[in-house]
Amino acid sequence: MAGAVSLGHVAWDFVYAVVVAVAVGFVVGRVSLMLRARINDAVLNTAASFVVPFVAYLPAEHLGASGLVAVVVTGLVMGQGAPRYLRPQDRRAEESNWRTVELLLEGAVFLLMGLELFGLVTEVHEEHQSAMKAVVIAAVAFAGVLVVRTAFLVPFLFALRRDRREMKQQRVALAKAQERLGAQDEQGRDLRTDADGSNPRRELPLTNLAGKALTERQQRQFKRRLERSRARMEDLDEEQRAEQREQRKSRIQDFVDRRVADIDYLTGEPLGAKQGVVLVWAGMRGVVTLAAAQTLPEAVTGNDDYHRALLVLIAFIVAAGSLFLQGGTLGWVVRRLDLAGDDGSSARTERQQLVAELAGKAADECSRDDLVRADGSPYDPDVVALVRRESVRIVDENGFDLVPGTENTRYDQYRELRIRVIQAQRDELLRIRDVGTYSADALGSVLEVLDADEIGLELRGSHDEGDPAPRAAE
Repeated sequence: MAGAVSLGHVAWDFVYAVVVAVAVGFVVGRVSLMLRARINDAVLNTAASFVVPFVAYLPAEHLGASGLVAVVVTGLVMGQGAPRYLRPQDRRAEESNWRTVELLLEGAVFLLMGLELFGLVTEVHEEHQSAMKAVVIAAVAFAGVLVVRTAFLVPFLFALRRDRREMKQQRVALAKAQERLGAQDEQGRDLRTDADGSNPRRELPLTNLAGKALTERQQRQFKRRLERSRARMEDLDEEQRAEQREQRKSRIQDFVDRRVADIDYLTGEPLGAKQGVVLVWAGMRGVVTLAAAQTLPEAVTGNDDYHRALLVLIAFIVAAGSLFLQGGTLGWVVRRLDLAGDDGSSARTERQQLVAELAGKAADECSRDDLVRADGSPYDPDVVALVRRESVRIVDENGFDLVPGTENTRYDQYRELRIRVIQAQRDELLRIRDVGTYSADALGSVLEVLDADEIGLELRGSHDEGDPAPRAAE
């Protein structure tokens, strides 16, 4: 308050704190996933997850960056990569334990505030003869939060509306790009021809994803990149070239698919004025506000105007008021704006479509020419037929009971192949997640079913069940 402030210095400190924190969080998240993937005990794995936030926080703080941002980035990296690195039982145990910890911590903060509330009110009353000052300031702060949130969201919604018009043009251009990718041969050449056998599309001007022709400068940059790519390809043999072309085509296809999914989502569920009202009203203050207020020091040397009790009480009133007012009326606001949604039929339809894709992946996995066991022996045809059928049924939550028998060999085959198919389906589910064609709810529900199936198969073991193969003949 008494010194000068340099805007450039503050901006540099902010950028440094964020960039270093993101780098630390990313590295810690990736390394922790790779290390935890080697732990085969769910309890120990969950215990390790409790240590990771501190491993991310401490070095970031030591480097003068934001420990909080580092922890958040670590959590995002681990949450995104956990299905690829960790076993289903590890993830289920970790999720359950972290939800318990979250509940206890949030409850502890509010309990602490409740215990302090009487003393805070008494102290504020002694300093200011009344606690109404805290109530008035809290009301102003609460209104300020809504104003700031509205000021951010209004231009954001207008920008989305403007972008949707451009997205429609992009959608047409991307559809053409998908058609071109599907019509390319192994050398990447366009196979589409007109009735006379010519291919005039090769002479069309280059365009961007919005369908607009590239400028001369953009065309020169594109041609230079193309020449460098061709030069690298000349140093490879034919097999390596084919592999490089396939990888490049796959990357382009993934990018186009992701962009198409984003455009379809944003144009299919546009954010308008009603949705903006809900977003503003849903910005409740809670445990983070209270925890931040609790970090204020008890006293500041040489500053008699520092009123910690008043500030903490204001934070408590804002948090409690927003939770009661906004949280208590959010459902009513959604219903008044007629945004309550459907009866769940669209979610069921989406999930059925996702299940159908994974069923196709299971069928492909069971039809592979190199489908052999770990020891190189082939699978029993009846076992393959049963796994193909049960893969669809289990993913569709229809359950099944294994028929007891006396032979364990065929069940070992069934269990091994079933887990293999589940892992292939999970990989396909994660690929679909990266593309973004389905909602998080649909992806999460199907992933939970796959995880439950794999956990169940592993818990049954190879000696507690009989031979399920007779079911294949039914």
